[in-house]
Amino acid sequence: MSRLNTFIRFPLAAAMLAAMGTLATGCRIEQPVHPEGEAVAIETLPDAARASIQANAGKEGVSRVTAFQEEGEQMYLARTIKDGRATDIEVFSSGQIACIQTQVRPEELPAPVKRVADAETLGYPQRVFWKKENRDKAAGFGVVVTYVVEAASTSRDKQVEIDPSGKVLRSAFSNN
Repeated sequence: MSRLNTFIRFPLAAAMLAAMGTLATGCRIEQPVHPEGEAVAIETLPDAARASIQANAGKEGVSRVTAFQEEGEQMYLARTIKDGRATDIEVFSSGQIACIQTQVRPEELPAPVKRVADAETLGYPQRVFWKKENRDKAAGFGVVVTYVVEAASTSRDKQVEIDPSGKVLRSAFSNN
């Protein structure tokens, strides 16, 4: 019986991880942050999308823009440096912001998030923390805040998304 359990559990766990997809530093809660897309020049964006990105970018400006389709809508993901930190801004072609994700220092995390992030990434020496401000389209674009920790070891990467109360929303591994 034990062998059968093991034989069933591992493929089931692998299927669950595959269905979750990778978290990557992403925007809306249910979607990965860095979608597949093509690099584009900011000058080629619709006026509303370009204006929204530029209004939210730091004085250093935009370093790259990726165009992609999601659920039939054209979207853009811009990487900026804002106040010396990496910030990703995801917008619809209409200029409506879908998500702003900013790199944060560990001491800026809420205490429950920091505790869970430390416990979930124990043994991973390299960690990067992100604060995600998702604009939930279904809720009239109200803001939903979550935190993502990206952790790396010599053989595996782990990404964990945590709500402000410390609840783990997603956890995913990838091999190096």
